[in-house]
Amino acid sequence: MLKKDAFDYADQKVEISELSGLQRIDYISFIKEVADKYDALPEETSDSDRNIAFTTMQLRINAWLVAASLWHSDKKQNVETLQQVVLEDWSGAAIASCSQKVLALSNMIPAQVESSDTDEQLLPETKKDLTPEKP
Repeated sequence: MLKKDAFDYADQKVEISELSGLQRIDYISFIKEVADKYDALPEETSDSDRNIAFTTMQLRINAWLVAASLWHSDKKQNVETLQQVVLEDWSGAAIASCSQKVLALSNMIPAQVESSDTDEQLLPETKKDLTPEKP
């Protein structure tokens, strides 16, 4: 049993699901695999090439996460095929936004709190008078 939600972007809507237990394991393994490749870049790699590699890594990780979530609604394709579809058809902003929603839906990051929902009582109390009292 998995939680489901809708992801809206650019007047389009898709159903997303939280990750299953096995998908969480696969996600962590995928992150390690991709990060290891990034970390193995030669030291002489230029900053611009590192930035490109980092952005590519980030997009691939987020697209995999989105694809794993979408897979529950379309089990005819494997996650890797869906990942390629996401990379080809979705903007970088849509991929990033949906991946954050999937992580929150999967309880892998805290859900975003609206600023109006902030409970003033939970904020740390500030000391009003830091000077010693006079006798």
